[in-house]
Parts: sequence; structure tokens; C-alpha cells
Amino acid sequence: ISGAFHSTYVSDVEGYDFSWDWGDGSTQAPAQMPANDLWVTGVYTAKEYKVSVRNGYDNSSESGIIKELNVRYGEDYSVPVPEKSGYVPYLDGNITTTVSGTMGAEDVTVTVTYKATSNTLTVIYRYADGSEAYPTETYQYNTDYKYSIAVKTLEGYTQSSDGVNPDNGWTTIDGIMTAGGATVVVTYLPNTYKVIFDYNDGVTVSTEKLVTYNEIY
Repeated sequence: ISGAFHSTYVSDVEGYDFSWDWGDGSTQAPAQMPANDLWVTGVYTAKEYKVSVRNGYDNSSESGIIKELNVRYGEDYSVPVPEKSGYVPYLDGNITTTVSGTMGAEDVTVTVTYKATSNTLTVIYRYADGSEAYPTETYQYNTDYKYSIAVKTLEGYTQSSDGVNPDNGWTTIDGIMTAGGATVVVTYLPNTYKVIFDYNDGVTVSTEKLVTYNEIY
């Protein structure tokens, strides 16, 4: 007998959408019962939820998205964590290379924190001949730290950054710490002074000579 359809109660299942399959792939019931038997199948389809993997840094407020993807309920996911020079990625207090899990019934946001590594700044003080002027000093700074160190002065000498040309205005060693550390060499070049030989209070012509510091004349 042809007629209308009766409603049937369907239980909700977490993480799934429900639909009816009326035998021909259609999710819509016929307007009226046809003159033949119908096999109707209830289908539960896993929902999709979003996984967002973000990055953050322990020494700045910078952040961003590593990857976003949609994953069906109950499926496993795995997102590689990119490497960054001078930093180590941490998740829940442990070093990590991937963010992985099984998709639940809600969106997931995971933040990977990149912690800066400690690097060594080495400052070498020497004379032009390579001998030591002051003991070598080392400093520990995290990646991307802005440092500024006073350049030691030495009586009778002018400091040089390239070992050839004097840098009278070079008073501080400034820079931003890089992964793997850095080395700075301060070379001390002897100053040149003028020696005037005055034989008789300037009555006769004096003799001049340029002499470097510590040079015997």
C-alpha cells in the first residue's frame, strides 16, 4: 500500500554525521512509498576537524602557522616540525620533531615553542705579530641576542678590527648572536709619535723623526 513514511529515531554518535542511503545513493526519501520493498541504510560518516600547528619563541612574541590540515574523526595525523638554525623545538617540555595524535571530536591547536640555543662569543686580544695582548675572553649568549662589549684599550696602541688599519673610534664590539657562535679578533697596532731633536733651543734647524711606540731611537 502506498503512503507516507514514518519517522525513525537515530542515535547521535560523537564525531560522526548521520544520513540515510535510499538504495540509489540518494539521501532524500521518495515523496511517497513506491509499490515495492525498499532497503534503507543508515550511514555514519566521520566528521572533519581542523588541526593547527603553530610556532612560538621563548625570547620573543613572534608566532606563526607551521601547518593547518583537516583530519577525519578517529584518524591519525603527523605534522613534521621544521628545523630553525639556533633554536630547538619543544612540545610539552620535550624536544620534538613531529606533532602527532589521533583526531578527536573538536578542532585542535598545538603550539611548538622554539627555544634559543646558547652560543659562545670569543674575543681574542693580540698584537700585530700575533702574540697575546690580553687573555682571550668568552661570553655566552642565546641566539639572536644583541650584545655590546667594551673594547679594551692599551697604552701606546690603537685597536684594529682588520689587523691592518687602526680604528680610533672602535670602542665597543656590537652584534647579534648567531647559531654556532662568533669570534672577534682585536689587534693592537703601535702608535707613531714624532721625536724632535732640538740641539740649541731652536737656534739651529731641529731634526724630526717618526718613531713607533716601544721602538728604540
